[in-house]
Amino acid sequence: MKVIVGTTGQGANWAQTAEKNGTQGLEGFAIDLWNEIGKRNGWTIEFRQGEFAGLWGMLDNDQIDSIAGNISETPPRMEKYIFSEPFYVDNSVFIYKPVLGTAEDIQFFKNKKVSVGAPTSSKLVMDELDEKYGLQIQAINLDTQADVVPNVLSGISEAGLLDKSVANIAIFSLKADLKIFDPHYRVMGSACPFKKTERGKKLEEGVNKAIASMKKDGTLKSLSEKWLHDDLSGMDAGFWNHWVQSK
Repeated sequence: MKVIVGTTGQGANWAQTAEKNGTQGLEGFAIDLWNEIGKRNGWTIEFRQGEFAGLWGMLDNDQIDSIAGNISETPPRMEKYIFSEPFYVDNSVFIYKPVLGTAEDIQFFKNKKVSVGAPTSSKLVMDELDEKYGLQIQAINLDTQADVVPNVLSGISEAGLLDKSVANIAIFSLKADLKIFDPHYRVMGSACPFKKTERGKKLEEGVNKAIASMKKDGTLKSLSEKWLHDDLSGMDAGFWNHWVQSK
């Protein structure tokens, strides 16, 4: 059975991941994950690239079967789609340059210009944090998380809010002089979305079976350490404590 998976082609090494490497020019955690899922189910995996917001339309229109990447199970998405079991957990963090000082608490970001991917769960987190703590953040809404780090490095924004896994990849890959502030807010699971159809349910069951076996034999842990520089396959949010806070 052929399974078509949508991807932005971004995020593996904080650059376009469409490097010519023999796998349709794609590489990264999500690519390795889906290829392993396909192998364990006897599926042929085909990847199609698109903008993140557009991938959901492709899923709705049956152009793809699922989306590869760190897809959070937000309430609006869960109403519309079936989700697999999480393959890792994640949360949103702020990144900023050391020249600004050291963020001791969330109020450090009050009145600051903060870049965020508009169609991502981090945008929802920003809105909630802004309201809860009265931060009056000047949000710079971007089409994708891929632009958040460059915006901060170039000084377009004073800070950025994005998934911790993505921030970690960016810092390791770019060796950028950035700090991370973790508000410890809303740890979310990253999973594979499917349409609420018979085919979607069948695919979800196959993915769940593969993820369970990958957790059991250590494959998921190995992929996480290879691409995300840490083992994010566990469900214990306490492991965030040993993340590198700055580089």
